[in-house]
Amino acid sequence: MRRIKPFICCVFLLAIMQGFSQAREYYQLKIYSFDTEAQQKTTDAYLKDAFLPA
Repeated sequence: MRRIKPFICCVFLLAIMQGFSQAREYYQLKIYSFDTEAQQKTTDAYLKDAFLPA
């Protein structure tokens, strides 16, 4: 019985640690500024059709 308790404690601690070590997600936020309306329309078309997957 004495050998089982440390084993159970180790398994319990590993299970807790697994919950805390989940993969993190990172996001990048960008702010675009434009000088002309044409630049804005070109960028909008690119982000809508090519950059973002459907």
